[in-house]
Amino acid sequence: MTTPDRVTVGPKPLKIFGELSLLFIVGTAGVSLLVVFLGYLAHPWFLSHAWVVVGCAAAMLACWSMIAVLGALVWRRPRVEIGPDGFTDYGILGLRSRRWSDIEGDFTVIQISWPFAVGRRHVVAYRLTSTFKKFARRKPAALSGNDEAILICPELAIAAAELSEVLNQWKQGMPSAPPT
Repeated sequence: MTTPDRVTVGPKPLKIFGELSLLFIVGTAGVSLLVVFLGYLAHPWFLSHAWVVVGCAAAMLACWSMIAVLGALVWRRPRVEIGPDGFTDYGILGLRSRRWSDIEGDFTVIQISWPFAVGRRHVVAYRLTSTFKKFARRKPAALSGNDEAILICPELAIAAAELSEVLNQWKQGMPSAPPT
């Protein structure tokens, strides 16, 4: 049996579409309430042009949603690439690479509160070595005793617990393909 040289955990476009659809509905409702509130308290112009303000906000949210889903399909973002030297976390706008030697202990799954999200998100967290923190001038974060986390876990094709297992196996030198 051969071991893979590199493993990529890609995005789940349908989940991204579902989350952004919910954001579209909640965002449009929020803008509508804001227009009514401002129309009655600040300036009546908002009420007389409410359909323009709400329509533009809805169109902007819809375009953002389409670009995000297109990004998941075409650019395969967000994703996590795992290799023999470490892993790279590709977010929507940027990336973060970490070597296995810079990570202390195991990867764990924690729950965090996410702004504008209903409920809590499961993410994969890890601790950095003191040498790396000193070199990178990093301050400890408040992530349940961990320094950093892979925040894109809910948008990936596998769950945070499975991603944590795969990362721990690769860190220990026993690479395996993630479960599908």
